[in-house]
Amino acid sequence: MFSNRLITTNKQSEIEIPHKYYEEVIIHMAKTVRTTREAKTGRNTEFRDKNTGKNMTRSTFVKEIKKGNYSGDYHVRVINGVSTPVSNPDKSKGNNLG
Repeated sequence: MFSNRLITTNKQSEIEIPHKYYEEVIIHMAKTVRTTREAKTGRNTEFRDKNTGKNMTRSTFVKEIKKGNYSGDYHVRVINGVSTPVSNPDKSKGNNLG
């Protein structure tokens, strides 16, 4: 299921991890983007990358995901006709966008 190395999602470095620790590391890796503004409807509209400090609108974040810059943690869904960034599912409930 896992390869013999884990590559960080920020594409800046690689770390070697012994096989027996893969699941623990994957479960505890924090997502890098947080929602900073939400519309009255509940749609997330602005985001901040904690690693780079970059602030992004929803449409900018969608473009970055589509370019593959956040493909490890996020993907795009069309919700009510609007392209929307969403967290990839994992075992943690505390690291979803919000």
